[in-house]
Amino acid sequence: MSVAVGSGKGGVGKSTTALNLALLYAKIGKRVGLIDLDPLSNIAVILDVDSNALHDVESDPVAPGRLSTFTYSCFDGLDIVFPHAATRETGASGRKKRLFLRFAEDLTRAYDLLVFDMPAGISNEENLDFLPFVNNLLVVTNAEPTSHVSAGGYIKSALEIRPHIRILLWHNRYRPATETGFNPRAVVENYNRYVLDDLKIDSESIRFLRDIAFVPPDPALNLLQTELDPQVTVYGKLREVIELVLGERIHDLTRRLPVGRKTRDLIGFYLLRNRDLSNPAGYLRDLDRFLAGLVESQTLGNLQQLLLRLGKKTKLQTFTREQAKAVLITIRDAAKDELRGELARVLSIMDDATEELVNAQRGFMQSGSLDRARIVNNAVPRLLRLLSAEKELSPYALNAGSLALFYLAAELELVEGDAAPRLKQLVPARSDARGRTVRDRRRQIARLIRRDEEYHGDFYHNIREFFPGITRRISELNRTHDLSPLILRKAGEFHGEAYVKLLTHLLHDIINTGLGVNISFTYNAASQAIRAGADRLLELVEP
Repeated sequence: MSVAVGSGKGGVGKSTTALNLALLYAKIGKRVGLIDLDPLSNIAVILDVDSNALHDVESDPVAPGRLSTFTYSCFDGLDIVFPHAATRETGASGRKKRLFLRFAEDLTRAYDLLVFDMPAGISNEENLDFLPFVNNLLVVTNAEPTSHVSAGGYIKSALEIRPHIRILLWHNRYRPATETGFNPRAVVENYNRYVLDDLKIDSESIRFLRDIAFVPPDPALNLLQTELDPQVTVYGKLREVIELVLGERIHDLTRRLPVGRKTRDLIGFYLLRNRDLSNPAGYLRDLDRFLAGLVESQTLGNLQQLLLRLGKKTKLQTFTREQAKAVLITIRDAAKDELRGELARVLSIMDDATEELVNAQRGFMQSGSLDRARIVNNAVPRLLRLLSAEKELSPYALNAGSLALFYLAAELELVEGDAAPRLKQLVPARSDARGRTVRDRRRQIARLIRRDEEYHGDFYHNIREFFPGITRRISELNRTHDLSPLILRKAGEFHGEAYVKLLTHLLHDIINTGLGVNISFTYNAASQAIRAGADRLLELVEP
């Protein structure tokens, strides 16, 4: 079995996707060969393989030796096959193709699954050289227009080389829609919209494409977020649950609109992303343009072009007069809704606070130029008080509010208690070539594959240390702001077990930020999406 993981452009998470799949399959007992065709050999970098460890791995196609002479064993069940990067003298394509042809039968016998980490882009000759040897192409993309156009061009080129290759789509950093009328699920449709007719992908080919995974943004998969910072991670979690509550509030405000369910959902998403409702009439016009570009973009676009050619000035609209009136009333109601307004305000505060923290990490500005933590810690309790007093809050929104209370308490305890140095002790370290202490990514990834008793002992010791302080913070916030409805309970009592689970997974996220691997977190949305996608992929490629 073989799967090629490719992308139309760089920076979409192609290599981390290939690696996470390979690690997951190795973890469940598959023998996996990960063939790194990227000229930069990103896999070895992500796995933190010491360059000295590759000295004994042969790369010359005519050198004597067995397959094992040309592979590097990373973990039980996972080998990097032909791990060396290209040089000017020996391009990766020709060298690795010759190696592949030499050991083709050995590879089939040695591994249950071969995962090809292809180069990014459609111009690299490695893509052309290796596509004939694989039956399944997993195309990785992001939810933004240039990524979709690049992915479509890559799919078009792949189909020209292998007309019957199975093409599967893996969506990283996925969000349901955008405020610009861009549909993040319609990869090929978005590509076809921007290219000449002879470059379009035909409808027959589109029928055989299949979406495999929709992986939301996650700090563990963001290789640029290298610094362990509890505050950044907690703010990300806090922002996520506040946005969930805002989405639920908007759903309540829009559920009686006289439009179809899909259109109603898109209106709700637009309200979620575009939170300034100070000009309802202008907002309605912008919303109409958004829906015209998203719901039936090609049909409406063609009709508008036809009307222009006929000299008509009629403007097509997505709403009837009655629908437009109802939507405008909803926008005005939403603008006056205190809870929606406060949710939107706090989200803006969270965005500013997170941006400042990240910029400070990267040296773009001085940390603490504004006391964002104080602003956040004043704004969130007021919001939680409004949630607690809301009589018609859905159970879903109430649970999200309970999570927000926990994350606020965790932020107060972990940041004011200066937890970062203690948590950094849980991150393995090594000395680099310059003698500097750096993160030992390989040892950290190994912990996600096999149980490290010493690490787990230290990890749960920290949970026991932090837990009393966080529960005390929750009690203090409740006494000060009357947040009793937001406290998690079981049979009327404080649900300690639930809070232990929340703390466990929060610490996991903090410690593994920027690792590039996310395969073991039970309650993490990205981890669940990756595992579900891996299961779907395996069902398709296994004979």
